Amino acid sequence: MRRLARFMLRIVTTAIPVVIAACYGVPYNFTQRGRVVDRDTKQGIGGLTVECRTASDATTESNYSGTDGSFVLIALSAADCQKVAVEDLRDGSTRYAPTSVASNSSSEIIIEVGLQP
Repeated sequence: MRRLARFMLRIVTTAIPVVIAACYGVPYNFTQRGRVVDRDTKQGIGGLTVECRTASDATTESNYSGTDGSFVLIALSAADCQKVAVEDLRDGSTRYAPTSVASNSSSEIIIEVGLQP
């Protein structure tokens, strides 16, 4: 009886963390908030691609800026979001130059982008 109880206890203590991880997913530890604005007018720009990048320039998280230029990026760790890169991949003639800045999770960042020459 004791062996069965120990066996069942071992199964339960092994299974519970797996069930919790399956229900709640991977915990995210890094959030970067900010706005993308036009360098000249300081107006927010919507629809631009905003990405978290590692030191080796690998993209780990991607999102789009809202109509007022605001964005939120959520990454697993600060190492997964050392830089925030902005690219204009929208259709149309107005193209903003790709820009990247260092991330700073302790405050909202403002990324100024200029039109390509």
